[in-house]
Amino acid sequence: MRRCEFWIRMLYSALVDADFLDTEQALSHGKAESRVKNEKDGLSGYLQALENHIDRISSRAQASEVNKVRAAVLTACRSAADMPPGAFSLTVPTGGGKTLSSMDFALRHAIKYGLHRVIVVIPYTSIIEQNAEVYRDAIGPDAVIEHHSNRDTGIKEKGDELESVNYSPHELACENWDASIIVTTSAQFFDSLFSNRSSSCRKLHNIARSVVIFDEVQTFPAGLRNPILEVLQELIDHYSVSAVFCTATQPALRKEESKEGIGVRNIREIIPDPKSIFDSLRRVKVQWPENLDQPVSVEILAQRASVHKQVLVVVHRREDARKLAELMPSDTYHLSALMCPVHRSKVLNEIRERLKGKESCRVVSTQLVEAGVDVDFPVVMRAMAGLDSLAQAAGRCNREGKLRTGLFEVFVAETAPPQGILRTAFGQAKALLSENPSLDLQDPAVFPRFFKQLNQVTSGDSRRVQEARSSLSFATTADRFEFIEDQSSIPLIIPFDENASDALRRYKTAVGYQRREARRALQRYTINIYPQDVQGLQAAGAIEQCGDYFYILNETHKNIYNRKYGLLAKGDLSADPAGLIL
Repeated sequence: MRRCEFWIRMLYSALVDADFLDTEQALSHGKAESRVKNEKDGLSGYLQALENHIDRISSRAQASEVNKVRAAVLTACRSAADMPPGAFSLTVPTGGGKTLSSMDFALRHAIKYGLHRVIVVIPYTSIIEQNAEVYRDAIGPDAVIEHHSNRDTGIKEKGDELESVNYSPHELACENWDASIIVTTSAQFFDSLFSNRSSSCRKLHNIARSVVIFDEVQTFPAGLRNPILEVLQELIDHYSVSAVFCTATQPALRKEESKEGIGVRNIREIIPDPKSIFDSLRRVKVQWPENLDQPVSVEILAQRASVHKQVLVVVHRREDARKLAELMPSDTYHLSALMCPVHRSKVLNEIRERLKGKESCRVVSTQLVEAGVDVDFPVVMRAMAGLDSLAQAAGRCNREGKLRTGLFEVFVAETAPPQGILRTAFGQAKALLSENPSLDLQDPAVFPRFFKQLNQVTSGDSRRVQEARSSLSFATTADRFEFIEDQSSIPLIIPFDENASDALRRYKTAVGYQRREARRALQRYTINIYPQDVQGLQAAGAIEQCGDYFYILNETHKNIYNRKYGLLAKGDLSADPAGLIL
């Protein structure tokens, strides 16, 4: 029955898209003319551009073990592209060059087997923007369509009209993914596959006959594992999709690794011997805690971290990050999700410049710095967590192999990881480490076992999505399937700089296309806060509601957004006296 349910979705998608396009052709000819049609032959040109770009990089690259590994990964990807369509895994340590190598595989594979497009699915918008820029540099500025919250077209504003000569080809391609290369978020991809909204479902039929690259595949939510893997198998079996699962920490995706018997069959590894690649890139010494039941006080942790000239410390919670940073030298950097994306990008650029210049650089961060963020520290300290989180943090240590050995130190924090899968993963990692105190974090074989044990103690369908699918309850399926579990958080716009203030003014006065453009610009100034924080900020007069979508931090209370720590949602929330002067 669930196979029938998915077929209905695909049929609905094709009908909806055809109806939209026919209506557009009849009533909005200018918009129809602006739409760029996907040219399958364009993939060959993109592959040639990519190869030329890789050749230029290789000709300038210095001889090093890291660059040897990157060359070996690229060679393996090119060889594996001739393999028949289906499921693939690309198990590469962080810094192993999988961004360009996986795209090289995908383009070659698509051309050989007559597939129509490449879709790259990435968990975080910060990594999307970084990787999309890499693809544009390699393939061409107009080759890549980004579809994520900063560019989403799914929510229409009041006053939008069908006729609009201002639609960009990029925006139109986001509606139905009729383009050669799409880069999107995991949430956008999977929420669409289980949605009941026509605007979300419209693109589904264009996933057929595609190569889909899933980056950082270990981030799939444990409670949605069964519906996700079943739908992926359906795409592979009946819709000519080739799936590539990329990560340094491969989860247990295979059917035989699932207690419910749901998984992906016949996953073929692109790298012939992943362990040899990992062994070649052993760039860090892992120092485990002596006693897993003895936490380190934040005061002692601050002392230990401060002795290093360049160090990254990763902690569990926002409050932990701020408290630790306050105890460290005043020039210590801080990163957390209470800082808006523009602010975080600015700080990360400063961090990279200081690292490059071999200047003093101490950073305290939550786990947002781990997956895909390109920083390279000689010393990284990480609060004990799941093995996947630890390995991702270790990937920020001696990333480029410039040192003989970096130091990755694991410590036991005073606070536990947040409840849910992060805390469960922490417990499983602690059990494995108790069983084997010399556990090798740099052995790729460790992670399938870790994830298999994790899957045994977590439900693969905790939200009963499969039950709703089996009864053809499309609305219930959409309600139960939420890729981002925390839907209670509320967007808050921070007037961080003049660009944010200008976008706010445009949003409040514009309509149609200009209003959508202003809303997208504001995404870069958005943080998510909890309802209880909204209540406190409202009571203090610090925020105002703007439409149904988000709140705005008032100019009179800009002082509660700190240039080091981001939003200070607790404590003194009184207005800044300077902000009250007219």
